[in-house]
Amino acid sequence: MTRPPIHIHSSLLSRIVSEFIPLNRQRVVGGRPLSVDELDRLQELRIQLEMEFEGIPTTESAGSSPRSKRRSLRVPTNFGVYVQIDGERCEGSVVDLSDGGAFLSLEQSFAPGTPVFLDIKTQEPVREDGDDELPGGVGVRFENLDVAQQVAITDLVENVLTSF
Repeated sequence: MTRPPIHIHSSLLSRIVSEFIPLNRQRVVGGRPLSVDELDRLQELRIQLEMEFEGIPTTESAGSSPRSKRRSLRVPTNFGVYVQIDGERCEGSVVDLSDGGAFLSLEQSFAPGTPVFLDIKTQEPVREDGDDELPGGVGVRFENLDVAQQVAITDLVENVLTSF
């Protein structure tokens, strides 16, 4: 799975990202809840960004797709990850990342609901773009994060987002 090319004009992408980041940060770690209008706008921006990541023209409707039900933006990544499962450690890659979870490409499988601990390696990519030969994967949901961990994940998502 590779990162699809971003087709939005860079000034438009920059505007969307610059509007998305403060709203998302307020949603995740802010002191006051977002208004209904702010939540609606955040949803619109998230859908626009995800459609662009998936190579879908933003002129297409996304109202009834699974994408419209998500709370968090999924950003495509190619970070390495160490995963600890029941005392065993394995390596893989983070295919996409959001404030609420990640999709991991791993050789090892585990049962749904199994607690795992992740150590995401952000310094070097694990594969080059164009490497379509990846093992199966698994979705993980982040739970029981403290504020510092949640902020670190939000920072990481924002850093990926601003790198496009």
